[in-house]
Amino acid sequence: AGITFGHNTPAPNSCQSKGALRRDHNFEVHPWYGCDPFFGATVKHAADSVYDEWVGWIVQASEHVLKSNRSREDRVCMNYREINSSVIDRWVDDGWEWGMPISHQSFVKAVEGTWHVLLTPTKSVPAEWFPPFPGCKILGLAAGGGQQMPVFAALGAECTVMDYSQRQLGSELIVATREGYSINLVKADMTERFPFEDASFDMIFHPVSNCYLEEILPVWRECHRVLTPGGVLMAGMDNGINYIFDEEETILNTPLPFNPLRDDRLYQECLENDTGIQFSHTLDELLGGQLKVGFMLTDLYEDTNGSGRLHEYHVPTYIATRAIKQ
Repeated sequence: AGITFGHNTPAPNSCQSKGALRRDHNFEVHPWYGCDPFFGATVKHAADSVYDEWVGWIVQASEHVLKSNRSREDRVCMNYREINSSVIDRWVDDGWEWGMPISHQSFVKAVEGTWHVLLTPTKSVPAEWFPPFPGCKILGLAAGGGQQMPVFAALGAECTVMDYSQRQLGSELIVATREGYSINLVKADMTERFPFEDASFDMIFHPVSNCYLEEILPVWRECHRVLTPGGVLMAGMDNGINYIFDEEETILNTPLPFNPLRDDRLYQECLENDTGIQFSHTLDELLGGQLKVGFMLTDLYEDTNGSGRLHEYHVPTYIATRAIKQ
C-alpha cells in the first residue's frame, strides 16, 4: 500500500533515527515522524518505549492535577487535547468499538457495493448524501479507527485521515496494509490550522468527536477552508443532553454547559472516570457555527445513544448534518 504519514509538529530529536523502521515495511515516512507509534494487531515496532514514556508523562501530569486545586489557566496549559489523545489510545487498546478495524469480508462487500457508515451511534448515513466516490478526495476528520475510510477507499475515493490518536491511525494502517490501498495518515490537532492547502478536499467526514474540544467554531472555519467550492461536510455531534444526567441516566445532576476547564469537580471526575475531557455544545455552536463560516445545511437527522435509559425512551442525543461549502 502507498501509505504516507504526516504530522503538524516535529517529533523529538531522540526519536528521529527510528524513521528507518517504517521504511523496512515499504512505507513512505517523513524522517522526523518515524518515532510515532502506529500499533495494531500486525504492526508493532521499537517506538513502544517512546510511546510508553509519553503516556507516562501524561498520567503523571493528570495525577498531579487530581491532587491539587489548579486554576483554569493551569489546566489549559497542560493541554487537555493531549490527555484526550492518551485516553482514546487506551480505549483502543482495551477494545473500544470505535477503534476496531473492519474485517476483510466487510471490505470485499464494500468493493462489491454493499456498505454503510456511521456518523453517530446507530443510524447509517444516507447513501444520497455522498458525492460520486471514484477520484473523490475525502478527509476523515478525527475519523481514525479503520471503519469508514476503508469503505470509501474500496469505493474508489482518495482518502486522508487526520486524527490526534496514535492508535486510531494505527487501525487505519492495519486495514490499508491488509487490503493494499493507498491512504494518507496525518497526526494533527484539529483545534489548530489544518496541515492542508486551501480547497484540498471534495468531502469531509467528521464523526462524533468535537465533544472533546472546548471551541468548535475554528474547526468549522478550517473545514470550510480546505474544502473545494461545492464540497460536502458531513458531521456527527453530541447535542449535550448526555451531560446533564447521572451515569444511570435517571437523575438530572449537572447543569449545562458541561465544561471541565471551568469546573474543578467536573475536571477531576473526568480524570478519575477516564472519560477524557469532554464538553457540551449548543445548537448555536453546532449548526449556527457551520452557517456562520459559510456552509449551507442541506439535511440532518437525529440519533440516540443506542443503549441505556435515554435510548429506551427514544431521546435523541446526537445529530448528524450535511452541509455544502458555498
